[in-house]
Amino acid sequence: MSPCRNPLASTIQPCCLSRGRALAGDRPCFSLVPALLALIGMLAFAYPDGGQLTSQYNQSKVVADYSSEVDHADPDAATQIAQAHAYNDALSVGALLEANTHVPTGAGAPTAPI
Repeated sequence: MSPCRNPLASTIQPCCLSRGRALAGDRPCFSLVPALLALIGMLAFAYPDGGQLTSQYNQSKVVADYSSEVDHADPDAATQIAQAHAYNDALSVGALLEANTHVPTGAGAPTAPI
């Protein structure tokens, strides 16, 4: 870069204002703005993929945690099924909705508090 003389200053300064360059450090004046805009644009385009990866990772952790909780369930699955059948058999009151009717009917009285 060739220096030029500033008539108002006593030192030789680079002729940079006419070429769009900054005085300090001989760096382009406006190179930061396009770089920031490009970065913002790339981040905007990468946001959906990044969000999807984060969501998939979190869901895989939830599934793994649930799987380990089911493996260590107390009581075991067979006992829980047996308890559910016993509970259902103990129910004697319920509403029956016959075919082609809109009014539920039921026969029975509660035998024990639920």
